[in-house]
Amino acid sequence: NFSMFKSAQICQLIKIFVWQNYKTGALALRSIHTHCANFRYFNTFAIENKIESLRNIDGDTIDAFMTFLRLYKAMRSGVPLKYVTQAGIFSTFRNLVHWGQMYSPHLVPNKEIFSGNEYTMTNVKHKIEYLPDDVLNQIQEALKVEEDPYVKYGLIILMSTGLRRSEL
Repeated sequence: NFSMFKSAQICQLIKIFVWQNYKTGALALRSIHTHCANFRYFNTFAIENKIESLRNIDGDTIDAFMTFLRLYKAMRSGVPLKYVTQAGIFSTFRNLVHWGQMYSPHLVPNKEIFSGNEYTMTNVKHKIEYLPDDVLNQIQEALKVEEDPYVKYGLIILMSTGLRRSEL
């Protein structure tokens, strides 16, 4: 049901996107359903900002949409959307625009409007696995008898900077 989309042009683009991806099997039904759920957020933003067509959106509109997502509170819980959820919604919107540039260029901007670093997952904490102390002690003992200077001094440098599992 596409009756929730107030703009005829946006609704037309979404219908074409859904039908084309369903017909070709490019997306699974679950993915299409998720995309449609995510399109509702842009629809709410478009209604609030009186956006009738994607053809005229620009970088300022993209920034405003990102701000909208940051400030949006979930209807059921009243809690702001999580960063990962915002990134997923924005990615769905960006995919729609990029898809439209290829298959329905008359409905979307013909120039690139995304900077590419809108949601870079910078808030994700990376777990670095350092080598345990007992392994470092074994390496230090082995360095005493190592004859190859490149291996010996390379390991000394790595140990002084914090030797990680991925470096072995």
